[in-house]
Amino acid sequence: MGICISRIQSQNLFLDIFKCFTSISDDLYEMSDEQLEVTLHNYLKGKRYLVVMDDVWKTQVWEDVRSAFPNDLNGSRILITSREKEVASHASLTPPYFVPFLDNDASWELLCKKVFRGEKCPSNLETVGRKLAESCKGLPLSIVVLGGILTKKEKWPATWSKFIGNVNWYLTEDKERCLDILALSYSQLSRQLKLCFLYLGVFPEDYEIPTLELTKLWIAEGLIQQSGIGKMDVNAVAEYYLEDLIDRSLIQVASKKSDGTVKTCRIHDLLRDLCVSQSYQDKFFQVHLEGILSSSTKPRRLSVHCNPSNYAVASNACDTSSVRSLMFFCQGNNFEKKHWQWIWEGFKFIRVLTLLDIDNISSIPNKIEKLIYLKYLKIGNDKRTEGLRSIDTIPDSICKLRYLETIDLGIQVKDHSWPRGMWRMKQARYMQAYGPMKLPDLQPQSCGNDNILCNLQVISDINVDRKTALIISKSKFPNLKELSLCYSAYEEHMDGLEITEVLVSLENLCYLQKLEINGFPKCQPHFKYLASTLTKVSFYGSYVDSFLVRILGKLPNLLFLKIERAQNVPKLSFVAGEFPQLQVFKMINYGVEIWEVERNAMPNLQHLVIIRDFTMKALPDELWCLESLQDVKVQAVSHCLWEFLLGLKCIMSVRIFEGPTGKLKELTMKNGAKLLMQHEHDEWYMK
Repeated sequence: MGICISRIQSQNLFLDIFKCFTSISDDLYEMSDEQLEVTLHNYLKGKRYLVVMDDVWKTQVWEDVRSAFPNDLNGSRILITSREKEVASHASLTPPYFVPFLDNDASWELLCKKVFRGEKCPSNLETVGRKLAESCKGLPLSIVVLGGILTKKEKWPATWSKFIGNVNWYLTEDKERCLDILALSYSQLSRQLKLCFLYLGVFPEDYEIPTLELTKLWIAEGLIQQSGIGKMDVNAVAEYYLEDLIDRSLIQVASKKSDGTVKTCRIHDLLRDLCVSQSYQDKFFQVHLEGILSSSTKPRRLSVHCNPSNYAVASNACDTSSVRSLMFFCQGNNFEKKHWQWIWEGFKFIRVLTLLDIDNISSIPNKIEKLIYLKYLKIGNDKRTEGLRSIDTIPDSICKLRYLETIDLGIQVKDHSWPRGMWRMKQARYMQAYGPMKLPDLQPQSCGNDNILCNLQVISDINVDRKTALIISKSKFPNLKELSLCYSAYEEHMDGLEITEVLVSLENLCYLQKLEINGFPKCQPHFKYLASTLTKVSFYGSYVDSFLVRILGKLPNLLFLKIERAQNVPKLSFVAGEFPQLQVFKMINYGVEIWEVERNAMPNLQHLVIIRDFTMKALPDELWCLESLQDVKVQAVSHCLWEFLLGLKCIMSVRIFEGPTGKLKELTMKNGAKLLMQHEHDEWYMK
């Protein structure tokens, strides 16, 4: 029995359930909700039943009807489907099952069932039919609607071929069956969530969106409001909104980090079409794919998805005075001086400027100061592009932008320096450039707060020199949450004591949560503490020995630790009581020979990753006593460690399967943890 209960009252729901079980009498229509509930409960008492509640939108619906279903422990079941994770989680203690998108074969099978009604598909239609099924990208609704359209067409390859590349257009034309159904999910959102969801439409089709980039844009656009959430940090509010949209099945998770958080996401083409069409009506944003900008509307946000040179030619035909956000997805094209000129002449009032997917950019011109309202500047991708041309310098004029909060440059800067006027950027919250960057010298102080960036929360790839410790220790970044430090002896040679002073100075950063250390040599013994607020620490090409591990182990809030390309260390010991909150530990090309873990060390470890370690011979037995441990991933390790893992006595089961990076051997341990092992060469699996 299946009933759609998205928008009906309890009385009608009870009556519909009765109709599915038996004929109903007229007196049932006269009963109140409470009487119907009791009558239905008495009718089902002692019977074995299966009830399917399809497309439930609110948790209250289940609360209204749950008492009507007796639990006689006789195998009766209630199945609830919903687009909302909250509804499914509320109805049962059993974790909800998330229905995956259909693969290509299942998509083709569903399309055949819809078009041919059980008959076999003609062989001359299968090739083009499979292409059409694949273009629906696994969404059953798209496949069913497409099947309904194809049913009315001639069943000839030439006819079906006309749909290739245009499937979404045909689907969105059938609004009653497609877009209107998807719009139901949109209509359930709060105003803030609606805006955040619509914003996903500015990205091109099939674009894999970095979630960090998305949340930063939401904040820069003013879409994140703290009302109703208390005094939560705006970044936390943005992450909450992202998780909410994922739980509502409006955003797909594309990839995750090792700690389980979402790294990248995407949106299905049909939902993106909904975003674009709704935003066009609301003048929220417009997407342009051709070289002519429309002059009929005045969008607040403009997203350009092609070669920007075409727009520079046609810019005078469009009234751009209303545009506050300008986004270029340049698809590998160059961005030159004439394009910059077009921006500061035609978009004087923009607050957000993003230039993505650029092969080359000639410079950042001094005249960028003309964009006086700019709050957010993003150039280049987070994925570093090989061969990306460097710019000579970041112009000092950028520091005159009094509202600028974010500078995110995925491009090389030849002089490796932040501009001299950086200390004037009092509103700056996020500063990042590709490659180590030097901090400018402090200005002569006329008053105590002249050189303090109180709003700065993130600064990356700081090139460590002799003034770094002084700047940090004098609390020039008092509210910093994320910091990346890079040391190179080729740039400026510093002895171990001077390097240690840099780490000692971090004690002054009272809010520091994430720290990245690159190229640090061995620390001196007088170094004893790191900021207790740290939750994530990563080391790259640095000396990490037992002495430094002792310090890390004392951090009360550390959740994530990564050590990559470290100098070889003969022995590593984790003592009882250390790493009390650690959940993720990664060792990549570390070179540890012996790793010892005492009982009650890292009691909350969930994920362990060991890659390219050719010296370690065994893993500590205490690992398999951790109830919190969920998975251990091992790849390209020594033969001794490989044989040790295969010989573990606590293995419950073994299976081999294809993973995203090749064949994997999965061992299930007695504590429930999964041990995922991948040999360096796939040929090993053929033996």
